[in-house]
Amino acid sequence: MLSKTMLLGLLKPLLPKLEGFLQNQELKEGEQTKILLDVQNGEIVILIVAIKENENNEIVITRELSKVSQDQL
Repeated sequence: MLSKTMLLGLLKPLLPKLEGFLQNQELKEGEQTKILLDVQNGEIVILIVAIKENENNEIVITRELSKVSQDQL
C-alpha cells in the first residue's frame, strides 16, 4: 500500500501540468474544477468534475467534465 509521503512524491512533478489542465476547462460562472479518484467496479477511475457552492453553502458536483478509466491510461 502507498503511504501518503509516497503518493505526494509521485504527484509533485505533475502539479504544474495538472494546474494548467484544470485552468483550461470551460467553466460556468462560480464553478471550479476538481480531480477525483474513485474505485468503480474494482477499478480506479479518474473523474474531472466541476463543483459549485449552492444556496445552502454546500459544495456540490455540478457536472462531470471527463472520466478516465484504468483501460484508457
